[in-house]
Amino acid sequence: IYLDYSDYYFTDSTSISKSYILNNSLVDNSAGILVASRTLNQIALIKDNKIFNSTTVGMYLNAPGSLMISNFLQDNHDGIYLLSKGKEIIEYNTILGELENIFYVFTDSESKVTHNNFSGQSKYGVFSAIPLEISVNNQGNFWGRTEKPYFCEKGNQNASCIDNWDSNRADVIDSCPYNQSYGPNQWPSSPVCPPPQSKITNNENFDLTGNLTMKLQVKMSDVWIDEQIVIDAQQLTIPANDLIKLDVGGNYGWNLQNIQAHFSGDYRVYVSFEFNGQKIEDDWEFRVFSDTAPW
Repeated sequence: IYLDYSDYYFTDSTSISKSYILNNSLVDNSAGILVASRTLNQIALIKDNKIFNSTTVGMYLNAPGSLMISNFLQDNHDGIYLLSKGKEIIEYNTILGELENIFYVFTDSESKVTHNNFSGQSKYGVFSAIPLEISVNNQGNFWGRTEKPYFCEKGNQNASCIDNWDSNRADVIDSCPYNQSYGPNQWPSSPVCPPPQSKITNNENFDLTGNLTMKLQVKMSDVWIDEQIVIDAQQLTIPANDLIKLDVGGNYGWNLQNIQAHFSGDYRVYVSFEFNGQKIEDDWEFRVFSDTAPW
């Protein structure tokens, strides 16, 4: 199945051109599904397909904003070629027994690749041209390993990893892999590994009184831009040898504030505490995806 730039026929009131590739069984082809688009206004939903024995690649994606959901790929030469820099969502798929690599990443990808069952490749789970953190918001994938380490980056000298690495380089990692496979509707909703705690700590033997500022910021062209002022120079006191939590609980936990991210992208909650001409800073970064794309 080949979906080219000119094949996105349907445009709705949101000016999004959409195509659907659903419920196909593709066996013994050169390639399974090839999808290309020019912009985020051309998106494809690729769902519930089965692809076997492709001599090159099971799925070729150069389609910013598209979704690859709940597909089953087995015994292809390679699983997925991921070429675009756009925010594809690759989730709830099962990819098994590829002759070489499960998926390739050829460019600086901002795609979401989580909650997939990957195993049985003869070379690497992921072959990337760039450093890559695969986990998103502390949720990763299952790599066929039920005992630690659940993901083996290249160079890991654990006995179960040597000559059987899951990535082609030491800086391509899945920090929060799962230790078992799940069906499409069975993945846990909570992060598989706890996020680091965001906090402001007072290490002094006396109270610190100052002003707390909290902002929601979005990354644009590698620069953090203010999106929302959550707390504007509010005076507070941190007791001696104590802390205030900023990600959960307490009076200043940012998830208790009215924080709204309006678009997909990279965000952070940035906090500064200023006292006596000094400043303590902290931040919490996360990525927002629009899983409810306009289908």
